[in-house]
Amino acid sequence: MRGTSLALGAAALLMMAGCATTGGDQMANSVYATHRIVQKLDTDLAARVDKLNQTAADLSAKVDASDQATRQLQSMMEENQAKLNALQKNLDRFSQAMYRQLGLSPGTTGGVQVGPSSIEPPTGETPTTPAVPGEAAVPAFPGGTAAPVPAPMTAPAESPASDLSGNATADYKKAAESYMNDNFQEALTLYSQFLEKYPDSDLASLAQFWKASSYQKMGQWEQAVREYDTARQSYPMSKKTPLAMYNQAECYLRLGQQQRAIDLLKDVTTNPRYSTDATVEMARNKLKELQGQ
Repeated sequence: MRGTSLALGAAALLMMAGCATTGGDQMANSVYATHRIVQKLDTDLAARVDKLNQTAADLSAKVDASDQATRQLQSMMEENQAKLNALQKNLDRFSQAMYRQLGLSPGTTGGVQVGPSSIEPPTGETPTTPAVPGEAAVPAFPGGTAAPVPAPMTAPAESPASDLSGNATADYKKAAESYMNDNFQEALTLYSQFLEKYPDSDLASLAQFWKASSYQKMGQWEQAVREYDTARQSYPMSKKTPLAMYNQAECYLRLGQQQRAIDLLKDVTTNPRYSTDATVEMARNKLKELQGQ
């Protein structure tokens, strides 16, 4: 009995020892597995934090670049606004100069008596050859702006567009207003009436020049050539003669008569009477263009 008890006690001790060993292994395994999970989570978290930091840095760089682009855009807008303001001032000055030359006030259509020297259309007008045949030449005005060109029109009817007032200065101014408003048909009629009624007026030479120019603006090259011829022959001492010759050369080019155009341009550049006229330089440049220099 006593031996049996000892055997049972020994067996119990062995069983307890085995249980203790088994429980310890399981706990160790559990701790190890938990440690590995924690390590993996720590590694993943560190990677995510690094990625988040990089994203934040990229976003900050983009914000800085956007701010810089915004500042540059603002600077460009301010610069463009300054240029627009300067252009507006130039246009205002040019408009005022034209009104002064025509003897008009902005927004008026006449009624003010002025002297001949103040009502002539701009003398700096220089026609250029349009790119499309059949269109009227476009005059270049100071500042680089170009006057709009209407489609070719027919010659004016014999009946007058309106009666003249009997005052040469007022009637010339009326024709000049039509020309400056691009109403070349009416201007042509009024200039023709003026020349018939006031052939001895101091303004007759100018009226003849602008009559020819009206034909040119309407693309009627042959008639313009004839009228420029009349201007040169009837008023050889007119200050418009060099420009009339230049414009006539442009019309010859439109008609395909290049040699006639070259001859006229050479006359402008070689005549000592025109040496101080601004048209001379224009004629030289046109000759170089035609002669391929």
